Amino acid sequence: MADEEKPPAQKKQFVILVSDPDGQMPEQELAGWVLQLPEEASVLSVLERVHKATYDFNSTRRGLKLPAETLSEAFEAVPAKNFKDVELWVKTKPRAGPHHRQQAPQGRPGQG
Repeated sequence: MADEEKPPAQKKQFVILVSDPDGQMPEQELAGWVLQLPEEASVLSVLERVHKATYDFNSTRRGLKLPAETLSEAFEAVPAKNFKDVELWVKTKPRAGPHHRQQAPQGRPGQG
């Protein structure tokens, strides 16, 4: 057992995602999250990954009962496992507030 080696840890990059649904940047305080994704992944894939994790959560019994409809709700309600499945790790938790209204995607990722 001692001779077995663990695979090297996956290298990750940090990304800051800011929610500005009303186009108010920089006039007002905005919600933001610190995320990690694989080092070789494009930062442009972050929203698609959030959408996929949210879609998968909303397809569960718990998600059908209380679906996540905004980015803030996605980061508050979607379990870490759903984000891990799409290789996205949420490092911060949002604060509740009225400015968290940017819509999470509807439908399957990659569709129109």
